[in-house]
Order: sequence, then structure tokens, then C-alpha cells
Amino acid sequence: MDQTPVLEHLALLAIGLVSVTIPTYAIAVTVLVKELENAAPKIRERRERLLKYLSSPELRKSLSNVETGQQPVDNLRLTIESFQKEEGGLKRGGFFLRKEGAVFLPVVFYLLCFGFSVGGMMFALPDWYLVLPLLSLAFGLVSLALTLIAIERAAFRVEMKIPDVIYTKGLPPEVTSQNHD
Repeated sequence: MDQTPVLEHLALLAIGLVSVTIPTYAIAVTVLVKELENAAPKIRERRERLLKYLSSPELRKSLSNVETGQQPVDNLRLTIESFQKEEGGLKRGGFFLRKEGAVFLPVVFYLLCFGFSVGGMMFALPDWYLVLPLLSLAFGLVSLALTLIAIERAAFRVEMKIPDVIYTKGLPPEVTSQNHD
């Protein structure tokens, strides 16, 4: 079976998809700013809760009590680790909105697809070789899809304030006096 036409189409598709990633990243960056703004208060709130917990008299009492053994120290360590994981998750939450996930990951897979396709056209390779560019293309498409999903989720998370004028225009007074949230 002659793989050259399939490899040629895969190479051209990979080139086309590389050009799609840059505008996708431009969209992702605008949404990423809002994501980071939304995460900052949550991080601050979690830190305040942790500091409040660390300065609580109950914690000091349980740590100073020799009879309780190692259990309070282990609980404290687990609590701190939990807070660190939560904070790390909030900071890393937008991986596919950042350049690493939105640009580098798909572009690397598309370039691998292109390289495998060109290599397959230049050399007589076995039929199973077609799997390599197809897998590279598939991984690139999956990372692009994850970026688009992350953009959509972040865009819908942004709270939109609709002015009351939209709700009240042309409605009777008894309806406009109600809360429309």
C-alpha cells in the first residue's frame, strides 16, 4: 500500500493546525487574566483560614499536650499539605490556558506528525509506521480540544452583570419591584 498520499495530507494538516494554535492562545490569554483574578481572593481566603487555624488555642493546646502523642502533629502536617494542594490547584488551574498547554503541547505534537509524515514520504517504511503520525496528530488534537474546553469553562465562569434596565424596560411596576438575580 502506498502511504505517500496519506502522509502528505497528514503533513499539510499538521502545518494548518500549527497555525490555529496561535489565535487559540490569544483567546486563552484574555480568559486566563480573569481566571487569575478570580483565583487571587480564594488563595487569600485559604491562607487566612490556615493562619487562623494555626493560631487557634485549640491547636496549641493539642500540640502541647504530651499525652496525645504524635497524632496532633500528623493532623497538622496533613492540614498544611491539604492547603498547599488546594493553593497549587488554584494556581495551576489554567494549564491549558497558558502557553505551555495552549501552544507548546499541541505544536510539539503537530511538528512530530509533520516530521513523521515527511520521514515516511522520504523512506520506504512499513505500513505500521503510519500509526506514528496519526498518534501525534491525535495527541495534538486532544490538547487543542482541552484548550478549547478550558477557554469555554473559564469564559462561562466570568460573572456577567446585566443592568437592571434590561429587566425593567417595558415591564409593569409590580414585576420590576421584584429581585431578578
